[in-house]
Amino acid sequence: MDVGLSPEQLSLAEASRQMLARQWTTAGVRAAALPDGPGHSPELWKQLADAGWLRLPFPESAGGDGGSLIELGVVVREVGRALVPTTFASTLHAALLLWELGSVEQQERWLRPILNGELLATVAYAEAAAVHDPAAYQATVRRLAVGWSLSGRKLFVENGSLSKLILVACRVAPDQVPKGLGICAVTPDDEGVSFSRHATFGHDLQDEITFAEVASGAGSLLGGEGADVLRGWRHVTEVVTVLASLEMVGGAQAVIDRTAQYVTGRHAFGKPIGSFQAVQHHLANAAMAVKGADLAAWQAAWRLAEGLSAAREVSIAKASAGRAYKEATVIAHQLHGGMGYIEETDLHLWSRRAIAADLRHGSAAYHMQRLAELVGAL
Repeated sequence: MDVGLSPEQLSLAEASRQMLARQWTTAGVRAAALPDGPGHSPELWKQLADAGWLRLPFPESAGGDGGSLIELGVVVREVGRALVPTTFASTLHAALLLWELGSVEQQERWLRPILNGELLATVAYAEAAAVHDPAAYQATVRRLAVGWSLSGRKLFVENGSLSKLILVACRVAPDQVPKGLGICAVTPDDEGVSFSRHATFGHDLQDEITFAEVASGAGSLLGGEGADVLRGWRHVTEVVTVLASLEMVGGAQAVIDRTAQYVTGRHAFGKPIGSFQAVQHHLANAAMAVKGADLAAWQAAWRLAEGLSAAREVSIAKASAGRAYKEATVIAHQLHGGMGYIEETDLHLWSRRAIAADLRHGSAAYHMQRLAELVGAL
């Protein structure tokens, strides 16, 4: 396996970084951050859509650009570096599910508008006792004379009240066909859908959504009879977990770069504090952890792009990224001294995202336990 990016991929990374540097400053991050902000930037969204970032991994037949997971990962790493609002990740998650499980009609109805930047979407899956186990979901969908009826409650739904399409992971009622896991498409305007906003440490928009016998159309259940919905769900979950890892690596690298710049310019006792050995050791340790997480994420992404099994690699990548990102921010705050602990500086923007991102698609602790189970240590 060649873990290096190609010249074209490196050029894509540089172009993406430059575009975000022009279009999305920390002032934009602050303005979008909740609880006072909208959690989204329509202006930035248009820029990302026009650049084709949402279309990257999808084939041209679906309205995509025919790229691969690797090219998407290149862009997502820059998204993490610049702290792009979480609407990018949540909409991409929905798009990947639609491509994996949606019918031709469903893809034409929902996927193409997403790829063109015309539709914000999200995926509702977490429940109080079943965050990572679809078999334990309590939200249930039941067939009506025409269409389906969805009932249940989902927690920590990213950008739920902002999205125009919500894909709800639920179980099909036992007496219904198809059996097992179902992915039901609803909209926030459907009767019976109600929202309660979570107050989050990361100041990102997350909702608790209640579905009270929400009626949806005949074509609202993804996959249909005979589709291996659980297999598709697990595959997409692995993909978005790797993408989350790369996004975290990008954020962690931004913290390292900003801190290196700071210790070079900050003087004490007539010298840059970056010349002190203790400072160098702290920053070097953080940088090595981030580099290791970067390599782990690319290995997992490569295996998924090649159609290989990657369960262990995905957990290694997510656990490594979660630890590296949080540790990098802690060290950065220490090396910034007193000014590192006031909100007038920008460092806290990455610190908040690091904690929130670690919990998305399984924390470092969860993936270490999952890894132990996969290798037979538990």
